[in-house]
Amino acid sequence: MQTNKNMDFGLLSRKAATLMASTILVMLFALLPGCAMVQTEPEYFHCEGIYIKTTNDVDIIIVKDEPVIIVNSEEFDSKFDDFETGDMLTLASVNGIMETYPGQIDISSVERNGEGDIEEISEDVLASIEEMGYQIEYPEEIEE
Repeated sequence: MQTNKNMDFGLLSRKAATLMASTILVMLFALLPGCAMVQTEPEYFHCEGIYIKTTNDVDIIIVKDEPVIIVNSEEFDSKFDDFETGDMLTLASVNGIMETYPGQIDISSVERNGEGDIEEISEDVLASIEEMGYQIEYPEEIEE
């Protein structure tokens, strides 16, 4: 008879385990769709630097004496038409500056903060940009 009691206990625990697993699945299916609906604002990385326009249709910003290629979507292409080499820009990005050489930044927004001075950029940095194959489009007053 002890065998029957053990079997009854085993059957009871299987039923309890099945009931518990079913309850957990129902709760997960009820809660998970709510998790997907939560939308949060991304945190933006901001950087400021001097803009370099090139004749190669590549936009560059100098951040802390380092050239950074601006990777922008088509919605920003026309915005850069209004900028000149030497302008001070503030860029916002969700991803920040990529650790490549040269660095790259995929921007979410761009704002012109006024005219900068291309003469603040060292000759070595300008030379490195040209060594990478980019031709700098100098402002008319500075023409090299």
